[in-house]
Amino acid sequence: MIKHMPVLELQQAIYDLLEKGQTTKVYREVPAEAESPYIMLGLCIMKPDADETKTNVIWNCSVAIDIWSTGAGTGEIIEDESESDTAQQIPDQAKKVYEAVNDINYLVSKYGDRIAVDGYKALDADVEQCETYPTSDLGYHATITTRFLLTDK
Repeated sequence: MIKHMPVLELQQAIYDLLEKGQTTKVYREVPAEAESPYIMLGLCIMKPDADETKTNVIWNCSVAIDIWSTGAGTGEIIEDESESDTAQQIPDQAKKVYEAVNDINYLVSKYGDRIAVDGYKALDADVEQCETYPTSDLGYHATITTRFLLTDK
């Protein structure tokens, strides 16, 4: 019988990992004066895993991590340093979003299965996908979909 879903506990553990592991500000609620870019936790989907036992529930959790920037069309333009012959110009805010994406991917891949989820143990963690795109307000947005496998202690 399922008595509890670890939504808040997992979100807190991910929040703590992101706060400690990288420099982009992480918000639960974004203040009006928030500096761009910033990170928020988005959609969270939890479902019991088919491998649950009689004594333990195993949760398969999908959590979206969103990185937002505004005004990416302004500011310094940075030349892409890739090896291609056609150098691409990347707005500064977009580059900051891409850097935050890389940091988050690293943190979840390296430390995700070691996060401290109150009352639960992380069995596995992975990055499933990442989407990046410009927004209508000349900003940039990225969504990283992560997956965590949890069991109660």
